[in-house]
Amino acid sequence: MHWSDIIKQAFIDLKANKLRSTLTLFGIIWGIMAIMILLGWGFGFRDYMWEGMGKIGKEQRPGCFHPRPHIHRSGRIQNRTARCPGI
Repeated sequence: MHWSDIIKQAFIDLKANKLRSTLTLFGIIWGIMAIMILLGWGFGFRDYMWEGMGKIGKEQRPGCFHPRPHIHRSGRIQNRTARCPGI
């Protein structure tokens, strides 16, 4: 079979099954648009989270931030409030 025969047969099949061809084309377009929207939301949310995480450290005072949460004992609390009066 030559390329011209293949293309001719494809157009004949498209004309014979117009509804099926239209629904298939609509499904493909719908799927591509859904993927693009979901990817856009995902990347937008990721950028929003990175921007928010970047702002967290800017408002901290040096020496007042402890990277690990831990249970404070009474001596540590007094020491921490002496170094960081805003706590």
